[in-house]
Amino acid sequence: MSFELNKEQNIDVEEEVLNEYVSQLSCFGVNNLNVEPQRLSDLRSNVIEKTQQLAFNNYNTFITNAECAHNVITDVFIHSFISFHF
Repeated sequence: MSFELNKEQNIDVEEEVLNEYVSQLSCFGVNNLNVEPQRLSDLRSNVIEKTQQLAFNNYNTFITNAECAHNVITDVFIHSFISFHF
């Protein structure tokens, strides 16, 4: 499922996530708080790795999409130019 959020909605979502995380932290014991920095570091590394894999695995799709977008923009520009001048 894919959807876009406007800037205000995105800020609201980020604030909700942050508030929920802080709420969870406040319930952690000392042991969980001590391991949280390493857990976050591991999570960050995992996200970076998966993002790199996704970019690598979908490189051809990205290039094809960029070429199609370029062709559409070029066609629209040419059509607009011809319509305006003739």
